Amino acid sequence: MKIKALLPSLFLCATSFLGQVITSKNDALISTADSLFQVKDFTKSAFAFSDAFKATAAKITVNYRYNAACSWTLANSGGSAFFSLNYISTGTN
Repeated sequence: MKIKALLPSLFLCATSFLGQVITSKNDALISTADSLFQVKDFTKSAFAFSDAFKATAAKITVNYRYNAACSWTLANSGGSAFFSLNYISTGTN
């Protein structure tokens, strides 16, 4: 009986720890993308934003999408910029 009660609680603990790792990795990618944008390395910044957006539990704000669109534009990739702007305009995030 104790094992049946212990297994679900272990599962919940494990999933909560994994969720925190994904969020911290996403925050690190966003921070890296912002830093690259500040030093005018727009191509690497755009790819860092894209990697951050791929995380399943990512909390992506409109500002991050706009910054990604700016990075893609300044990296001479207008199609990817419009893709980010489309997310902003349609509200699908």
